[in-house]
Amino acid sequence: MDIRIYIGVSTKSPKKSQRKICYLLSCEKDGKEETRGGEPEEVTETYHGATVIAVSRALKRITGPCRVTIYAEDSWTMNMITTQMPAWAKNGFRDKKGKPMHLQQEWMQIWLISKEHDLNTETGTHKFTEWMKERMEG
Repeated sequence: MDIRIYIGVSTKSPKKSQRKICYLLSCEKDGKEETRGGEPEEVTETYHGATVIAVSRALKRITGPCRVTIYAEDSWTMNMITTQMPAWAKNGFRDKKGKPMHLQQEWMQIWLISKEHDLNTETGTHKFTEWMKERMEG
């Protein structure tokens, strides 16, 4: 089964601030696209941190092994998911000083769940970008 996860974050400001996140899971069922999620949620976090939280929450909803593609505008977080997680996992999701990295639990969860799936990422706007913006503004 192919599942697509679409991520939205209300503001791209790098500073830690209150913002909304939104995720939507989508798959084909009987030739039709079915979606789940889409309810905005408020978090106080950086742009990248908000994206990590949204990805973690979306992945938790997937119940069985499948091919997953995550669509998000946050290129840094998408790159970290595809290139850095194995190294971080090897270090227990700790920095060079041995301290837990920011959002350690969420990164660990993404790592553990991603091992059950064929996980890919796509950076940029997606077909639900505008819809999510409207929901997060409302």
